[in-house]
Amino acid sequence: MTVAPSLELTRIRPAYEQVAAQLRSRILDGTMKPGERLPVEGQLSATFGVSRTTIREALRILNSQDLVHTVRGVNGGTFVSEINAQGFIDNMESRLGLMASSSVITSQELLEVRALIEVPAARLAAVRRTDDDLVILRLAAEGNESSQTRELRGQHSRDFHMSVVHAAHNVLLSSIAAPIFAVWQQVGLRTVDDDWSEIDGEHFEIIHCLELHDGDGAAAATERHLSKMRANIPSSPQTAASSR
Repeated sequence: MTVAPSLELTRIRPAYEQVAAQLRSRILDGTMKPGERLPVEGQLSATFGVSRTTIREALRILNSQDLVHTVRGVNGGTFVSEINAQGFIDNMESRLGLMASSSVITSQELLEVRALIEVPAARLAAVRRTDDDLVILRLAAEGNESSQTRELRGQHSRDFHMSVVHAAHNVLLSSIAAPIFAVWQQVGLRTVDDDWSEIDGEHFEIIHCLELHDGDGAAAATERHLSKMRANIPSSPQTAASSR
């Protein structure tokens, strides 16, 4: 007996997901511009050949993704959102914070990602930094050095590291780094027992390399700094399991 070849079933998505996907595509490719008002529910319903309930569900999805927002009143309606860097940062910080508090991601993993961002950022910063960038970096490093509490030191340390990334003058890089640093400050500092005087010296070493436009030196100093932080984090069950 000949056995018929196996067939793969294609899952058909619910209508509201398909509508949301099509509207999302039009927003992301620029067909629908930021600030543009979407047609009313009845028009969208007729256009897509679906019920108003389906349209409302589709818009709810887009709203949860911050792609559209609703304005009440006579001149209200549903509008394509003006997406900005801060909105992206806030959204990502919330989600990363939930992942960290639920132990989906660990302090070790946060530091590994920080190294992937900060080491090349330091190399770029050495080339692109301005004199104003150096002033901001020194203020952050000096504030960290003079702080008397762990919380204040954590804040100034975050400011220092973000200032290094900002000195690379890449908006996307800064937008990705900011929520990671914010979540690290919330959960990472509780798991690390650092020698702060040593950290102060490492911060000033990075600044010195940036002053000299020494990209290799800045990258190496940042890598050493973050490696020491990783070494001070106790191994979690997840980390220990992955290392075996």
